[in-house]
Amino acid sequence: MKKQYFYEDPYLLYDPAVSPHYEVFLMHRIVYKSEPGSTSYHADRDAIDPAVEKSEWLPSPYVLHVFSSKTGKWEQRSYTRQGQGAGTVADVPFNCFLGNKRYAIYLRGELYVHCEADFVMTISLFTNKFQVIEPPKGNKVSLFDGLYLGRSKSGIQCASVDYRKNPHQLQIWSLQDSCGQMEWALKHRADIGPMLPHHEYNQPIGGSWMLQDINYYNYYEKEKIAVPEKCEWDSDNDDVLENGDRVGEDSKYISFLGFHPYKDVVFLAESCRRGLAYHWNSSKIQLLGNIEPNEPCISQLFGPISETFLYTPCWMEELPLSN
Repeated sequence: MKKQYFYEDPYLLYDPAVSPHYEVFLMHRIVYKSEPGSTSYHADRDAIDPAVEKSEWLPSPYVLHVFSSKTGKWEQRSYTRQGQGAGTVADVPFNCFLGNKRYAIYLRGELYVHCEADFVMTISLFTNKFQVIEPPKGNKVSLFDGLYLGRSKSGIQCASVDYRKNPHQLQIWSLQDSCGQMEWALKHRADIGPMLPHHEYNQPIGGSWMLQDINYYNYYEKEKIAVPEKCEWDSDNDDVLENGDRVGEDSKYISFLGFHPYKDVVFLAESCRRGLAYHWNSSKIQLLGNIEPNEPCISQLFGPISETFLYTPCWMEELPLSN
């Protein structure tokens, strides 16, 4: 593959319940091309190759570089596609900011990778075959509204927030097998703006999350707040917002943080300030705490949250299912 058109994005595959060894897959990504006449256009970098533009994406066979901790070496592996691809390279619109990481899930020997134009590629490590899963129906591809791929109690999920039309509308899909064809089924859609908690900007934020505000202490010499070594939190009952606490007039927008791995719960951020847990089966919302640096000047300096990931302990006993 031409370097002017593609780059390799690393993904770690590790499941200690299956093996103490891990693998690193280098997935191919399409390089963003600036259009002639734009200020960012460079002829050498952004020149169009008609042969590449007409080539199939994702190709079959699909050859990847893979590192194995078992052998300590890199090797090439070839995977054969089942079903249709995503079209040609020219057909796939660019919908991700430069440098942003697309998410992936490794589950039971299957790797699910978020690809260009919100397609999802699933690779079977057992059969050396892969499928290309089309984006959810009705979800338009956008540079700002990319899908968040994750895993919850119900299996492989994806979610999006419609920033263009309604910055409070949350949509959640579940991946299902329909006669051997993988497709997304809409599980939940809600405008949670009216349910977001009212809060004055200069008031302290409660909740169980504690911000490890490292930047704050780099700029201000103040005594650090003691953090308990172990913090118990009931993800079903603690910090639940009552109906009287929910008003939407001052709420701005929500952003998606991730899925709870063992419950039908998603974690959200309200205006990049407060963490929220939303139970989509009951529409219950829990206030988690502050996720913004303490000093406004630092918050403005570092900007909003650009990427998130949820830490999931490797061993099941480290994360009780009750939480």
